[in-house]
Amino acid sequence: MGLDAYIDEIKARLDIVDVVSTYIPLKRVGRNYVGLCPFHIEKDPSFTVSPDKQIFYCFGCGMGGDAIKFIQLMDGIEFPEAVKKAAEMAGVEIDFSSHAKVEVQEKSRLKQLHSLVAEAYTSFLKADVGKRAREYLKNRGISAVWWEFFKIGYAPSGIDLSQMLLKRGFTRDELERSGLFSYKNGKFYSRFFDRVMIPILDAKGDVVAFGGRIIDRGEPKYLNSPETPIFSKGKILFGLPQARSYIRERQRAIVVEGYMDVISMHVAGFQETVASLGTAFTVDQAKMLSRLTRDVYLLYDGDEAGKKAAFRASKIFYSIGLEAKVVVLPGGMDPDDFIREKGSDSLERLLEEAKPAVDIVLEDFRDGSFSRKVLVDRVLELLEETRDPIVVDSVLGYVSDRINVPFEDLKTAYEARISPKSRRANKEKPLPRREIKWERELLIAFLRDRELWGQWKDRIYPDCFEDPVVKSLIDKLLHYEDVAQFSHELKSGEMALVGKAFFENCKVDVDGVLVLLEKRLKKRELEELKKRISELKERNTGEYKQLVTAYMERLRQIKS
Repeated sequence: MGLDAYIDEIKARLDIVDVVSTYIPLKRVGRNYVGLCPFHIEKDPSFTVSPDKQIFYCFGCGMGGDAIKFIQLMDGIEFPEAVKKAAEMAGVEIDFSSHAKVEVQEKSRLKQLHSLVAEAYTSFLKADVGKRAREYLKNRGISAVWWEFFKIGYAPSGIDLSQMLLKRGFTRDELERSGLFSYKNGKFYSRFFDRVMIPILDAKGDVVAFGGRIIDRGEPKYLNSPETPIFSKGKILFGLPQARSYIRERQRAIVVEGYMDVISMHVAGFQETVASLGTAFTVDQAKMLSRLTRDVYLLYDGDEAGKKAAFRASKIFYSIGLEAKVVVLPGGMDPDDFIREKGSDSLERLLEEAKPAVDIVLEDFRDGSFSRKVLVDRVLELLEETRDPIVVDSVLGYVSDRINVPFEDLKTAYEARISPKSRRANKEKPLPRREIKWERELLIAFLRDRELWGQWKDRIYPDCFEDPVVKSLIDKLLHYEDVAQFSHELKSGEMALVGKAFFENCKVDVDGVLVLLEKRLKKRELEELKKRISELKERNTGEYKQLVTAYMERLRQIKS
């Protein structure tokens, strides 16, 4: 059975109302259910769930999809993980291929191993051997409540966990693949010793790696697990499982550089904080946060390295259509230093004063740090991975107004900087609003009236339409019997149109748009005839004459 078949079975067994109700309270209103949207702050409910169509849609923020999409958004996980969770809720057992089964089992075993090691570390922290580690944590203002919250532990010197794991049935290969041990001269050696241990959790809350902070002087001060089959630094945000509900509630996320900064921030009351584990911020990490909030604050160290890291992270956020705000810490301080010296209220004020990276660049320019040419280069560097024309035009327009450089000059420079392929795409002539309007109204009519769709579906095809959103939805309608079957594939623009069809009481001039469709189809037929006539012109055959006659008749019909 393929993935699509499993998804169909899962959705057949799951009721979206039941799924959504496990996360938020819903109230029945007519045929639908409504509630406060979990994806943005609102006082009056604009979040609607349709049991008939098995989809949800929010009129306030435009979020929508099926039960699997809802799980993905709420848990901040990738689509495959959401499918697995939905399968568990539906009682559907996914029969993976033999290779996939082995991979799943291997990862499950490694997670079990990490869980046992985490339990051992937490027990060591509470025992006599962990006294120095406890004192270190208390001196940093991290009480026992937070040890439990983050599952903090201690890896003492001279205690061999490998024997305990081998007795539990784990193999030598599994111990080595975990990244926690190395094997030399017939003996296992632990990667971590005499360190405060911070478990690193994946999106589901499973321990997949560790970060270790040395207690006394020594190098390296911080040591992380290496990349393993269950741990990829660029795909995990430290603290996300603990911060997820706070990010939703407060509708903002704060990003810091390290796990100790995250813990200090949580202790200080900023529980919406996560970290990128000291690596360069990635698109995957940015997308994780974008599923939870549109407001992201970059709180990196106040030194030059921290400023450069914030600039690079801002560039990543621009590339996915988000404008992150940069918090500038004074005097090269890190978040922990600042909280200890200035307090939480002062940090909150800095967050309120935070500005997008483009404003930081503009301020440096006004201070005389660099020339206008360098300023333009830095702004273009921020946007060079961004393909959303709305974001690009907004930022370039903002800069244009402040440095007295024509917007057109900045846009030309931007287009010259990006790849030729993307430049051509950005130069495509935009569709007239009138064309978009009637095509979308026609699609709404087809979605609402299945009988009408049945009358027309054999005559139309995706390339009949110019609007890419309509084109994509027509393609899906031609391949599936009902919206519920492809709702998990819908992108945001497509979902907005589907939501408008089913949840908004917008009027559509059905007769009018059908007339326009008929004209469009005849015009396309005319183009095909013209192409065929051109191919046969040299031969002057009977078929050529028939096609010319047909062409003239179609032309007369269109003009009449």
